[in-house]
Amino acid sequence: MLLLVEAQEAGFASDGHLERLRGAARVIDRYLGPLDLLDEEGRGEAEERLRRLTDRIVQIDDTRRRAASEREAAARRQRSVQAHAKARRLTLAGSVATGSGLAALAVMGLGLSIGKTADNRLTALATQHDEPACTFEKKPCGSGYADFRALRLRENIGDAMFLVGATVGGVLLATGTVLLVVARKQRREAQALELVPTPTVSASGLGLALFGRF
Repeated sequence: MLLLVEAQEAGFASDGHLERLRGAARVIDRYLGPLDLLDEEGRGEAEERLRRLTDRIVQIDDTRRRAASEREAAARRQRSVQAHAKARRLTLAGSVATGSGLAALAVMGLGLSIGKTADNRLTALATQHDEPACTFEKKPCGSGYADFRALRLRENIGDAMFLVGATVGGVLLATGTVLLVVARKQRREAQALELVPTPTVSASGLGLALFGRF
């Protein structure tokens, strides 16, 4: 029996597989079964060895579990830091895109105002020459041709500002909104990763506690 136990312990010292120590404990437990195989002194020694072996297994197992838990906690903290950093980048990008979209919509509104004003002045100019459909290509509209050209150019600029502002503003606002939504999701994931299960020891035994930042 002792040779088998020592062989299992030597194997554990070589490869660190805890199952070898459990195997050694099973060997001792089997030999302790029949009462008539061991005298009182031999039984006491075997039981003491089994107790020490069992305590060693529990201690090693607890140490390894704690180390694995600490490694997992460190990995979660690292992922949390990365998620927070990504959330900040997405929030910044989303804020810039949203702000730019609002600015583009302001350009759209300005373009609409410019175009509308120019159109009203064109109508007034044509009415001034007593011909609402005046093309300013011949008398009596010819005298207003320069004003007509300036107002028509202003109207075209206003229309262009309206179209560009509406298109760019819509795209930027949509993009910014999506980025902000994704950033919010990233922040939630980061906060969830900060809830780290940590082994605890109390009078009632081992347990897990959740620690996080709120």
